[in-house]
Amino acid sequence: MTRNNKKSKIESKKTLETLAEQSKSKADEEAKEEEPKALALVEETEVKKAAEAKKVAAKKRPSPQRPTGKMKETDYTNEVVATKFIGGVAMVDVKNASGGTGFKRDLIKALKANDKTREELGVISIVNRKATVGATDSKPATVGTKGALDKVILMYVQEGEGEDEYIQGMLVKFATLFSKVTMPVKSGGSKPKARAGRVINPAEAMHADEVIFNNDIANVITALFEYVMTDGTFDDDDATEELLSDYFSLTSIEEAKELVMEAYRNS
Repeated sequence: MTRNNKKSKIESKKTLETLAEQSKSKADEEAKEEEPKALALVEETEVKKAAEAKKVAAKKRPSPQRPTGKMKETDYTNEVVATKFIGGVAMVDVKNASGGTGFKRDLIKALKANDKTREELGVISIVNRKATVGATDSKPATVGTKGALDKVILMYVQEGEGEDEYIQGMLVKFATLFSKVTMPVKSGGSKPKARAGRVINPAEAMHADEVIFNNDIANVITALFEYVMTDGTFDDDDATEELLSDYFSLTSIEEAKELVMEAYRNS
């Protein structure tokens, strides 16, 4: 091969390489030029989608209209509600229209004064409730500016199928009694009324010690099981442990036994 032929081939190769580099550079430049256009197109598409979604939402949302007829007023009737505990007990409380604690003093006074009424309603005891649910060292809950203790009513419940319906029926009776005995807070004021509310926790009953203090629970147990007790204890240790665990979840079984025995001795 002559020197000229070699030189020609080398020059041709360089030319091809140069053309390839130029082509690649041009493609890169074109890609860079197209990238902002592509981004702009995506952004424009997203803006259009958002606008369409807004239009659809605007179609679904109705516009307010001037009301006609009777003026709408808030119902300030109190509600008598119940919290279900494990072991045949429910806590009865009165809630006002804001969901806070309602006035119960006259209701509690009427229950304390009439043995027959208490028996008809299955009242076990009237006790303080904890300020903090589930706390082991909670202070009693208070109501009003003077910090009066917030009393609640503990009611016997027939365990088993239909217990929620049983509680609901008793709430009707408590509400009727409330409306009958509760007097206006201020002279000349309207007489407070109450309606039967609901069982707050129908799906899962709570342990009593999550809401009520241990000494009060011990008294409840002696009231419910006095007929099978001997010196405040039960003959069967396994049954005793199972029974006490229904009421106490934040206290050891041994401590719960001591509390019940002491309550029995003092009853």
